[in-house]
Amino acid sequence: MRCEKSTIGSSEKRHLHLERRFGEYMAAMTKKDGARRILDAQASLERMKQRAIVAGVVGLILAIAITVLTRWQFGLAAALIFGLLMQFSLERMGTSIRSSQLQGLKALGWKEDTVFDDERLERLNNLLDL
Repeated sequence: MRCEKSTIGSSEKRHLHLERRFGEYMAAMTKKDGARRILDAQASLERMKQRAIVAGVVGLILAIAITVLTRWQFGLAAALIFGLLMQFSLERMGTSIRSSQLQGLKALGWKEDTVFDDERLERLNNLLDL
């Protein structure tokens, strides 16, 4: 059987460094969008802390229930697994929230190490009201 050349792809050599990237097609973020993104990230951070406490309590209750219903080793294993899952999810959510904050700061032209105190949050709210 003879192998024929595929007609699916292009036979030309592609130079990826000359092609436009996906991010270049995206519209620039306005200051209002940046302020909204920062405020949403701050709200998500507060909700994340509350949900972490609830998830920790639920995980502890489940681990205790597993300990009571089975052997103590299974309860300990469940507590460790729940703890690892919580740590992983909190790190991922924290990274996502920080990325969102940095994108908002970039849109506003602020420094990356900006601290979000009450004065800054008020300025962001005023920006949204304009």
